[in-house]
Parts: sequence; C-alpha cells; structure tokens
Amino acid sequence: MNKTKIKNFILGTTLIGGMVNFGAGVIRGTRDKDKDKDDNNTEIPPIQSTDTASNNMNYNVNDPYGNVALFESARSKIKFALAFVEGFSSTAYTDKKEGGTWTVGHGLTILYNDDGTHTRVTKTSKCTLDESDVFKNRYLTNEILPDIQKCITVPIDENTLVATCVFRYCVGHSNFKKSTYLKNLNAGKSGADLARYLTGFRRQKGVLKRLYFFAAIMSDKLEFRDLLDLHAEGCYDLLLPDVVMCNSKDNILTDDEGMATWNFAALDNNLLRAQQFGDRKFTKEIVPDYIWADVLRNGAQLAKTSKPTPNIIDLLHSQKKMHDIAIKKIRSGNYNDALKMLDALAKTNYNSARLQNDIAYTQYLAGNHKTAISVAKSALKMSSSDQDKSVAFYNMGMAYAARGEYDKAIKCFDNAIALNNSKTIQKARDATEKLRQESKQSSSKRRGSRAVLFIAGGAAAAYGGRKKYNATKSRAR
Repeated sequence: MNKTKIKNFILGTTLIGGMVNFGAGVIRGTRDKDKDKDDNNTEIPPIQSTDTASNNMNYNVNDPYGNVALFESARSKIKFALAFVEGFSSTAYTDKKEGGTWTVGHGLTILYNDDGTHTRVTKTSKCTLDESDVFKNRYLTNEILPDIQKCITVPIDENTLVATCVFRYCVGHSNFKKSTYLKNLNAGKSGADLARYLTGFRRQKGVLKRLYFFAAIMSDKLEFRDLLDLHAEGCYDLLLPDVVMCNSKDNILTDDEGMATWNFAALDNNLLRAQQFGDRKFTKEIVPDYIWADVLRNGAQLAKTSKPTPNIIDLLHSQKKMHDIAIKKIRSGNYNDALKMLDALAKTNYNSARLQNDIAYTQYLAGNHKTAISVAKSALKMSSSDQDKSVAFYNMGMAYAARGEYDKAIKCFDNAIALNNSKTIQKARDATEKLRQESKQSSSKRRGSRAVLFIAGGAAAAYGGRKKYNATKSRAR
C-alpha cells in the first residue's frame, strides 16, 4: 500500500486531535420577539467613526452592587459569548421561511444609532464584522445593561454576569424580568444552585442549547477559556438528551419546581461536537481582533490598534495560543513547524493526552508512522477520559493502516468505536477492512484506490470544502 492512498484516506476522514465530525444538523433556536422594538425607520443607521455607546456612564451613580462596572470590565467576554451562540452573517436572514424576524450580524434584530434611536433589521440589511461589533456594543448598552442595573439587586461574579447576559439576550426583557432564574439570583443563589434555573425557559429548545455551556461554567464544570476552542453556533449541534435529562421519548424530565437537570455527564462529548470541523468558523474568527485580545487578557480593555503584551497574558493562554497556531499549520500542511511547536509545548505543564494526540496525528501526516504509533501509545497512557482514549486508538489505527498492518489497525478502530461510536471512525474501519480484503485477494491497486478515494472525497467538507481538500491531497503526493 503506497503512502499516497493511505494519506488520501486519512485526510478525508481524520480531524486534528481526533475531533470526529459527527455530521449533526444545525438546529436554530428562536429568540423571544420581546427583545425587538417597534420603529418606523427603514434605513440602516450609519456607523460612526468613534462609537460612544459604551464607557460613557458614571459608575459611581446607580451602581450600588458594582454590577455595572463589572459589566464594562467583562464587555468583551459578553460579546464573545454572544458571538458564540449567534454566529455571524453579513446579510439578513430569518429563522422561519415565513413570518420570521430578520436578523443580521451577530444575531441582531434591531440596530441602534449612536444617539440611542434604532431601526429594525430588514431583508436588505447588511453589515461587516466591525459594523456588527459596533451595533452589538450599542445593543448591550441600550438593552442589556439597563436590565443588569435595574433588575439585579445583589452583587454577582463575572461568570454569572456573562451567563445572565446570554440568558437575557435569548429570552428578551419581559421574560427575563419575570423569570424564576432572576428571582433566585436576587434571592442569593449562585453557582450550580442558580444554573439549574436557566432551564426554566424550556419552550424553545434552542435556548437550552445556547445556555448549556454557560451553565457548565457557572457550575465549575468548565472555564470560560474552554469556549475559545469552539465553533460559532457549535451549541446547536448538541442533541437535546445530551443537554438536559430526558426520558426514553426524548421528553424533558422536570423536578417539583418545573426545572430540568443539566446533563453534564455528556459534557466531554458535547465539547467534541462543538469543536468539529465544518463549514462554520471558530468563534474567535468572527469577532474583531481586539475582542480576542481582550478575552485573552481576562477582560483588560484595549484599543483596536493595541496588541496584547506578553507579560500580561497568562502563561496558559500563551501556550494555548501557540497550540492554536500549530493546529493552523497542520491544516495548511506545514507539519515540520507544527511539530516543533507541539514538541515545545509537550515539555511544559501544558502537556496532556490531547496534545500528545495532536502530535501523533501530525507525525502520521508527516509520514513518520512508527513515531506516530509510539506517541499515540503515550497519549493512551495519559488519557483519563474515553474521548482521549478513543482518539489515541483512532490515530494508532491510522498509522498501522499506513504501514499495511491492517489487522492491528482494525483492532485499534474497534477499541476506538467501543469508546466513541462515531460514523467517521466506523468509516475508517470499513475502509481498512476493504484494503485488508483486497490485499488478501491480490486485487488490483486501482480498485483499492477507488474505494479509499470515495470515502476521502465524501468527507471533504470536514476540511473546509473541496478546494482546500484537493490542495491538501496534492501536497500529500
């Protein structure tokens, strides 16, 4: 078996770090129409060169609990969170074919001028990424901040604030004011005890999916920086029974208060779904650079022209950024540079089973199949979760298949499937089984090539489309 055939197979079915493409459909939730205000204007408000919609309030007035000042210090995190749940569209769209609300940018349905006047989004509305950021900034100041200031009567922490802003954004002003969540927040509940009340708005399942990861953050199951690896709208790929506890008919189970229970047992798998490579961009790719820098600097406010200062950024964030750059180099086919960065990270406290899996995968792509097997075995020893173990077995199987050791490869795939029964792993196993049978039967190489390339081509979308996939395939030759 030559390397080209095996590489074509791997590039079509394998994802960096073993992130399996589950192929789940995008399910959009709908927002409460209460958040949209009537206006007779029809023109889109112009973007001002200097926006004054934020940072222009006297926080010594009407801020007895410090929540307004906290809102401003966390504004970039809030905008990043909203970009994650809403995605970005430069042109207007509706959630329904008929009668839906027109939406543009980062989920905006009304657009505010600098002076506080506003207009509805129409089907002809358009905006750039930077324009959407300005409009979202104004929306936060005119819609969300007043509710944070007036409705919350206790001091809250930053994670609770971000989750509360997302909840308010999803359900609208009226539903927020009368929500069980707000009542319990003002009663002094926090953390996991409060997060359960985010399930009170169950009529729209998309709202539950949007709030799932933020409930996990409030419950100390995740940290905010864990969102930095996820695709925009990745929450919509989650299945309802994986978000909240359901019965056998996928009906939501509720307690005596009418609240559901978050399914954090499925958290690792849900993160994997939201990390899958698909047509959508990572959230950090649909926000302006200064927001990304602000999030890395834990909310420190920067001008758009500023760059993060290395001694301010937390070490772990610096290492994570280095890891992200290495992943991009892998995707572009620059395996040697990627390995240098990954190997350097492996010598620090950032080393993990996931990092070792990325190294094993890259070693495979670089043609170092024996080394890939060795590293995958190391990753397996370090793994504490089924997800990491499955990835390690998967990468090991790919490397064995490249060496023509089909029996070992299939055994590895079977182990991976037992831990994570995904369609992509099953396809890899099936393709390897075909190669093994062809090898035994001494079939023509041309026939084997057709079987492999069929699977590879079918997963081309996992690498961002046919054009990018073909470019990667050419480099493999």
